[in-house]
Amino acid sequence: MSFKYKLLGEVRMFNEIEDILKLKGITDINSFLNPTIRNTESELLLDNIEKARDVLIDNIKLNNTIDLLVDCDCDGFSSASVIYQYIKRINSNIQINIFLHKGKVHGLSDVIDEICQSNSSLVIVPDAGTGDSKECAMLYSHGKEVIILDHHDIEPDGNPAIIVNNQLSTRVTDKAMTGVGIVYKFIKVLDKYYNVNYANDYLDLVAFGMIGDRADVTNLQTRYLILEGLKQLKGKTNKNKLLSFFVEKRMYSMNNTVTMNGIAFYINPLVNSMIRLGTFEDKVILFEAMCNS
Repeated sequence: MSFKYKLLGEVRMFNEIEDILKLKGITDINSFLNPTIRNTESELLLDNIEKARDVLIDNIKLNNTIDLLVDCDCDGFSSASVIYQYIKRINSNIQINIFLHKGKVHGLSDVIDEICQSNSSLVIVPDAGTGDSKECAMLYSHGKEVIILDHHDIEPDGNPAIIVNNQLSTRVTDKAMTGVGIVYKFIKVLDKYYNVNYANDYLDLVAFGMIGDRADVTNLQTRYLILEGLKQLKGKTNKNKLLSFFVEKRMYSMNNTVTMNGIAFYINPLVNSMIRLGTFEDKVILFEAMCNS
């Protein structure tokens, strides 16, 4: 058996990184290696984000009960953890009902009956829900509003929910952001309303979730947010105790540093395996730990 190889180009000694990146299609080498806040886009480019903000603010003001669905992967757990912690930080007395999947299911289908019967006024679905038109219509028929913070490229097909999704927002160029990235953008908008600076406290979870969902890190905004989260973990300035514990225990395997590959190979699998193989009670404890309980 013979193999045919295509030569992509030459790699010069002492210029290996630059040449390899060029061969991979990276043209702005300096920005790729050192992305800054200038590489980020305005949160307001996301369709419906202000409408979603106003609905959440109204529910927080009225102290209404909120239902929160936790999707079953690293991105889903981190997305739900960020929005849960943020809302509780704004109003610690508000009741948030947590719904976790018992199996490997995405979206509302397996929990819709239970949520319909809950005492909530608002349902928040991070990292899922764009295609759940039927389920969202059922929720509205039960007097609930629905906010979806998603990144999946799915047609909404008349979904009545307030959908914030980078794939459906024509003004947004960053299609690489995953669910936790959309949640981060959402709480940045909330920061401006409440005149606080809470959003960046969750960049460690943003990095963890986007790495776990294999976000395209050639996008400079996504790359910047991930690297900022890793910087917090590396400097031990991050706020999430569970991620700090994981990093501490895995530091030897990660060659005593914190990198994208290190998180992907040694941290994300810990959470993914628990979500897929653990009991329902295990998943509840895991999510509580991720919320700094």
